[in-house]
Amino acid sequence: MYGDRRVDLAVLHYSNSTVGISLAFGNVSFAQQIVILGSGNSHYLAVGDFNGDHRQDLATVMELLQHYKLLEHVGDLNHNNNLGLTSGNCGSGTISIFIGNGGGTFQSQMGYRFRGYSYSAAIVDINGDNTMDIIVTGSSSVYIGIYLDYGNGTFVWPVYFITSGYPEDLAISDFNNDGRLDVATSQFAGAVDISINVY
Repeated sequence: MYGDRRVDLAVLHYSNSTVGISLAFGNVSFAQQIVILGSGNSHYLAVGDFNGDHRQDLATVMELLQHYKLLEHVGDLNHNNNLGLTSGNCGSGTISIFIGNGGGTFQSQMGYRFRGYSYSAAIVDINGDNTMDIIVTGSSSVYIGIYLDYGNGTFVWPVYFITSGYPEDLAISDFNNDGRLDVATSQFAGAVDISINVY
């Protein structure tokens, strides 16, 4: 984060709406935490170079009127070499997409419907076409939604896959070593579900 090639820590403090940053010494120890003011009732923290200065920035997402915006992932959503953001909006059944303009600004929010209350979102090229797609979980349903990218920052309405429970957080990797990405989700009841070769 500081540009010294050491891995630093950033921690979100929900109770007082601050972010704590601890710079690494390089020997598995850290400097005293630097506290900066965040947005009110922040839930999630994301890291990325949002303004194109080759330094890592922090983004937080806050709770507003009990509709949580749960930020999960950053990525170049329209091939303009600027990072954008996605969030699942728990309580409203939508996801939000913010295309990055560079310079730390974003285009107006684009919203897409989701079957159930969206919870977690990830940006990844799930089908191998060199465009970034969006994968969303819904904690009030058994579905994973996959929004394929048209290649210009707009997305196909989702294809849904059924999981064994109510999926919350997700991880994307090639879990069975076949060269294709798979989706693992943590379930509300405590189980883990792995969907192999969703695309």
